[in-house]
Amino acid sequence: MRSVMFQANIHQAKTNLSQLIQRAEAGEIVIIAKAGKPCVQLIGIEKPARNAGRLKKFSHMENTDISRILEDDNETAALFFEESAL
Repeated sequence: MRSVMFQANIHQAKTNLSQLIQRAEAGEIVIIAKAGKPCVQLIGIEKPARNAGRLKKFSHMENTDISRILEDDNETAALFFEESAL
């Protein structure tokens, strides 16, 4: 859920971008205004919930079995061995 909005002008946004990003990550909506008129909205990206147990059905397999299955399929292998695929 998003909280109260904060408005900054372009100069403030340039000077304090790190702080504005922190506010947006904390759930606050940050508006950047040009000549006093809102023109851009900065909001944090909500992280998706983890899907615990998604690969549980493969727990009986040895790593060598999984590697052999995936050796020609880099896209699927990335799902097994990379932390995040954005």
